[in-house]
Amino acid sequence: MRLIDADAMIDRLKEWDTKDKTDKALYNFTLNRINEQPTIQPVRHGHWTLQEDRTKKLYGWHFCSECGAWIGEPTNYCSNCGADMRGEQNG
Repeated sequence: MRLIDADAMIDRLKEWDTKDKTDKALYNFTLNRINEQPTIQPVRHGHWTLQEDRTKKLYGWHFCSECGAWIGEPTNYCSNCGADMRGEQNG
């Protein structure tokens, strides 16, 4: 997958000379296809928090600060919400 700047693509498309009917139709078709593409949300940043309460069965598990998902071993990204976990960690 390649991420592109759709706004820059639309600005570039506006430079197209669309005086011809065929060019205008192709312009509109292309503009609609760009606008139909999904938008990727900004990257969320979080951290893993180690569960320290020994009375709970989840002792030793790490919780995502963004969505509350838990895992045994910390990873670079939360598999539940996709938050970037490469920053500071608690625990």
